[in-house]
Amino acid sequence: MPKELLGTWIADVRQPGPSTGLWRLRVTEHLMELKNPAAASDADYFWLWTDKIDGKTFHMAADADCPAATYSWALQAGQLVMTSTDDTSKNTPCSDRHVVLTTPFKLDS
Repeated sequence: MPKELLGTWIADVRQPGPSTGLWRLRVTEHLMELKNPAAASDADYFWLWTDKIDGKTFHMAADADCPAATYSWALQAGQLVMTSTDDTSKNTPCSDRHVVLTTPFKLDS
């Protein structure tokens, strides 16, 4: 896991689709996890099925609900900005994932 990604990131999602409010992205040495604003506790983080992460991209394996997807990532002006490179879930029931991940995140202080 790239060291510059480690920590908890927050994004204020206001687009139609997913729950609105502060989403949290927790990145550890081994996991990328999201937490919905409606979640009750940190036990409600869910794994993003990331199976490859490097200095420019991350890949999420397909799961029972969503197809595989690849996103590029960059740190820009203190924000984590992710862009879909092949996410076919943009127009599927998994489009919420796309909306959340393409909203800029800032490191939670």
